Amino acid sequence: MRKAFFGICIYVFLGLVSCQMESSDPFIRMEEAKRFSKDSFFKTAVESPLHPEKRKQFLNLDYFEPKKDYVVKAKFTEINPPQSIYIEVSDGMEDEYFRVGKLSFTLKGKQCTLSAFQNAKYINDTDKNHTLFVPFWDETNGKETYHTGRFLDVTLVDGMQETEIDFNDAYNPYCAYTEDYKCPLPPAENKLPMRVEAGEMLYDGI
Repeated sequence: MRKAFFGICIYVFLGLVSCQMESSDPFIRMEEAKRFSKDSFFKTAVESPLHPEKRKQFLNLDYFEPKKDYVVKAKFTEINPPQSIYIEVSDGMEDEYFRVGKLSFTLKGKQCTLSAFQNAKYINDTDKNHTLFVPFWDETNGKETYHTGRFLDVTLVDGMQETEIDFNDAYNPYCAYTEDYKCPLPPAENKLPMRVEAGEMLYDGI
Protein backbone atom coordinates (compact mmCIF):
# COMPACT_ATOMS: atom_id res chain seq x y z
CA MET A 1 0.00 0.00 0.00
CA ARG A 2 2.83 2.39 0.94
CA LYS A 3 4.70 1.62 -2.27
CA ALA A 4 1.62 2.33 -4.39
CA PHE A 5 0.99 5.60 -2.53
CA PHE A 6 4.62 6.62 -2.93
CA GLY A 7 4.48 5.83 -6.66
CA ILE A 8 1.39 8.00 -7.13
CA CYS A 9 3.02 10.85 -5.20
CA ILE A 10 6.10 10.71 -7.42
CA TYR A 11 3.91 10.70 -10.53
CA VAL A 12 1.94 13.75 -9.33
CA PHE A 13 5.16 15.51 -8.33
CA LEU A 14 6.66 14.96 -11.76
CA GLY A 15 3.49 16.30 -13.33
CA LEU A 16 3.65 19.42 -11.18
CA VAL A 17 7.32 19.94 -12.02
CA SER A 18 6.61 19.62 -15.72
CA CYS A 19 3.85 22.23 -15.41
CA GLN A 20 6.22 24.63 -13.67
CA MET A 21 8.83 24.14 -16.39
CA GLU A 22 6.39 24.45 -19.30
CA SER A 23 7.46 26.34 -22.39
CA SER A 24 6.38 29.89 -23.17
CA ASP A 25 5.47 28.69 -26.68
CA PRO A 26 1.67 28.01 -26.88
CA PHE A 27 2.22 25.22 -29.42
CA ILE A 28 4.68 23.41 -27.15
CA ARG A 29 2.39 23.89 -24.14
CA MET A 30 -0.53 22.40 -26.07
CA GLU A 31 1.51 19.36 -27.16
CA GLU A 32 2.86 18.83 -23.64
CA ALA A 33 -0.66 19.02 -22.21
CA LYS A 34 -1.89 16.36 -24.66
CA ARG A 35 1.02 14.12 -23.71
CA PHE A 36 0.52 14.57 -19.98
CA SER A 37 -3.15 13.68 -20.44
CA LYS A 38 -2.27 10.55 -22.40
CA ASP A 39 0.38 9.49 -19.89
CA SER A 40 -2.17 9.96 -17.09
CA PHE A 41 -4.61 7.71 -18.97
CA PHE A 42 -1.95 5.00 -19.38
CA LYS A 43 -1.08 5.29 -15.69
CA THR A 44 -4.51 5.37 -14.09
CA ALA A 45 -7.33 4.33 -16.46
CA VAL A 46 -8.93 0.89 -16.26
CA GLU A 47 -8.98 0.99 -20.09
CA SER A 48 -5.19 1.48 -20.23
CA PRO A 49 -3.50 -1.13 -22.47
CA LEU A 50 -0.88 -1.64 -19.75
CA HIS A 51 -1.42 -4.50 -17.33
CA PRO A 52 -2.09 -3.39 -13.72
CA GLU A 53 1.39 -4.45 -12.59
CA LYS A 54 2.98 -2.39 -15.37
CA ARG A 55 0.84 0.64 -14.54
CA LYS A 56 2.30 0.73 -11.03
CA GLN A 57 5.79 1.42 -12.42
CA PHE A 58 4.74 3.51 -15.43
CA LEU A 59 5.83 7.17 -15.60
CA ASN A 60 5.41 8.24 -19.21
CA LEU A 61 5.60 7.24 -22.85
CA ASP A 62 8.55 8.30 -24.98
CA TYR A 63 8.01 10.97 -27.63
CA PHE A 64 9.93 12.94 -30.19
CA GLU A 65 10.23 16.63 -29.36
CA PRO A 66 7.16 18.54 -30.63
CA LYS A 67 7.84 20.29 -33.93
CA LYS A 68 5.59 22.74 -35.77
CA ASP A 69 6.85 21.64 -39.19
CA TYR A 70 5.09 18.30 -38.63
CA VAL A 71 1.72 20.06 -38.64
CA VAL A 72 0.55 20.20 -42.26
CA LYS A 73 -2.48 21.27 -44.26
CA ALA A 74 -3.86 18.40 -46.32
CA LYS A 75 -6.27 18.30 -49.24
CA PHE A 76 -8.99 15.73 -48.64
CA THR A 77 -10.42 13.92 -51.65
CA GLU A 78 -13.48 11.88 -50.76
CA ILE A 79 -13.91 8.44 -52.30
CA ASN A 80 -17.60 7.91 -52.99
CA PRO A 81 -18.70 5.21 -52.76
CA PRO A 82 -16.08 4.01 -50.26
CA GLN A 83 -13.86 1.13 -51.40
CA SER A 84 -13.86 -2.10 -49.44
CA ILE A 85 -10.36 -3.28 -48.50
CA TYR A 86 -9.10 -6.09 -46.27
CA ILE A 87 -6.22 -5.00 -44.05
CA GLU A 88 -3.81 -7.47 -42.48
CA VAL A 89 -3.92 -7.69 -38.70
CA SER A 90 -1.04 -8.47 -36.33
CA ASP A 91 -2.46 -11.94 -35.59
CA GLY A 92 -2.18 -12.89 -39.27
CA MET A 93 -5.88 -12.47 -40.02
CA GLU A 94 -7.57 -9.67 -41.99
CA ASP A 95 -10.26 -7.13 -41.08
CA GLU A 96 -12.51 -5.26 -43.48
CA TYR A 97 -12.11 -1.51 -43.75
CA PHE A 98 -13.40 1.05 -46.22
CA ARG A 99 -11.07 3.45 -48.01
CA VAL A 100 -13.08 6.66 -47.74
CA GLY A 101 -10.64 9.31 -48.95
CA LYS A 102 -7.15 10.47 -49.79
CA LEU A 103 -5.10 13.05 -47.88
CA SER A 104 -2.55 14.92 -50.01
CA PHE A 105 0.04 17.20 -48.44
CA THR A 106 3.65 18.36 -48.46
CA LEU A 107 5.87 17.13 -45.63
CA LYS A 108 9.56 18.03 -45.34
CA GLY A 109 9.47 19.30 -48.92
CA LYS A 110 8.03 16.05 -50.35
CA GLN A 111 4.60 15.51 -51.88
CA CYS A 112 2.80 12.77 -49.95
CA THR A 113 -0.53 10.98 -50.03
CA LEU A 114 -2.12 8.83 -47.33
CA SER A 115 -5.32 6.83 -47.64
CA ALA A 116 -7.91 7.37 -44.93
CA PHE A 117 -10.05 4.47 -43.71
CA GLN A 118 -13.01 3.59 -41.56
CA ASN A 119 -13.59 0.22 -39.94
CA ALA A 120 -16.40 -1.64 -41.71
CA LYS A 121 -18.00 -2.27 -38.30
CA TYR A 122 -18.49 1.43 -37.67
CA ILE A 123 -18.94 3.05 -41.08
CA ASN A 124 -22.69 3.43 -40.49
CA ASP A 125 -22.34 4.26 -36.78
CA THR A 126 -23.03 8.00 -36.48
CA ASP A 127 -21.22 8.10 -33.12
CA LYS A 128 -17.99 6.72 -34.59
CA ASN A 129 -17.88 7.46 -38.33
CA HIS A 130 -16.66 11.04 -37.97
CA THR A 131 -13.10 9.88 -37.42
CA LEU A 132 -10.71 8.88 -40.20
CA PHE A 133 -8.25 6.13 -39.39
CA VAL A 134 -4.86 6.88 -40.99
CA PRO A 135 -2.23 4.17 -40.33
CA PHE A 136 1.22 4.81 -41.80
CA TRP A 137 4.76 3.55 -42.12
CA ASP A 138 7.89 5.70 -42.28
CA GLU A 139 11.66 5.22 -42.16
CA THR A 140 11.87 5.33 -38.35
CA ASN A 141 9.91 2.05 -37.97
CA GLY A 142 11.86 -0.66 -36.22
CA LYS A 143 14.44 1.89 -35.07
CA GLU A 144 13.06 4.77 -33.02
CA THR A 145 9.41 3.83 -33.52
CA TYR A 146 7.23 0.73 -33.39
CA HIS A 147 8.15 -1.74 -36.10
CA THR A 148 4.65 -2.22 -37.54
CA GLY A 149 3.92 1.48 -38.01
CA ARG A 150 1.88 4.12 -36.22
CA PHE A 151 -1.60 5.60 -36.39
CA LEU A 152 -3.23 9.01 -36.79
CA ASP A 153 -6.85 10.01 -36.24
CA VAL A 154 -8.32 12.80 -38.36
CA THR A 155 -11.76 14.31 -37.77
CA LEU A 156 -14.10 14.01 -40.76
CA VAL A 157 -16.47 16.92 -41.37
CA ASP A 158 -19.29 16.81 -43.93
CA GLY A 159 -18.16 18.43 -47.17
CA MET A 160 -14.55 18.61 -45.97
CA GLN A 161 -12.02 19.52 -48.68
CA GLU A 162 -9.06 20.42 -46.47
CA THR A 163 -7.93 19.44 -43.01
CA GLU A 164 -4.92 19.60 -40.71
CA ILE A 165 -2.67 16.65 -39.92
CA ASP A 166 -0.51 16.86 -36.80
CA PHE A 167 2.14 14.14 -36.91
CA ASN A 168 3.06 15.09 -33.35
CA ASP A 169 -0.11 13.15 -32.47
CA ALA A 170 1.07 9.94 -34.17
CA TYR A 171 0.56 7.06 -31.74
CA ASN A 172 1.43 3.41 -31.36
CA PRO A 173 -1.16 0.64 -31.73
CA TYR A 174 -2.10 -1.01 -28.45
CA CYS A 175 -0.28 -4.18 -29.51
CA ALA A 176 2.94 -2.21 -28.90
CA TYR A 177 2.16 -2.45 -25.18
CA THR A 178 0.65 -5.90 -24.76
CA GLU A 179 0.03 -9.06 -26.77
CA ASP A 180 -3.59 -9.00 -25.61
CA TYR A 181 -4.49 -6.78 -28.57
CA LYS A 182 -4.49 -7.40 -32.30
CA CYS A 183 -3.81 -4.36 -34.47
CA PRO A 184 -4.22 -3.50 -38.14
CA LEU A 185 -1.02 -3.12 -40.14
CA PRO A 186 -0.71 -0.04 -42.39
CA PRO A 187 -1.20 -1.04 -46.05
CA ALA A 188 1.71 -0.51 -48.45
CA GLU A 189 0.01 2.53 -50.01
CA ASN A 190 0.51 4.38 -46.71
CA LYS A 191 4.29 4.19 -46.57
CA LEU A 192 5.93 7.61 -46.35
CA PRO A 193 9.34 7.95 -48.08
CA MET A 194 11.03 9.74 -45.18
CA ARG A 195 11.71 9.76 -41.48
CA VAL A 196 8.80 11.13 -39.46
CA GLU A 197 10.48 12.25 -36.25
CA ALA A 198 7.27 13.19 -34.49
CA GLY A 199 4.80 11.56 -32.12
CA GLU A 200 5.22 8.44 -30.01
CA MET A 201 8.45 6.48 -30.03
CA LEU A 202 9.18 2.89 -29.03
CA TYR A 203 8.05 1.99 -25.53
CA ASP A 204 10.71 0.06 -23.61
CA GLY A 205 8.76 -0.51 -20.41
CA ILE A 206 7.11 -3.77 -21.41
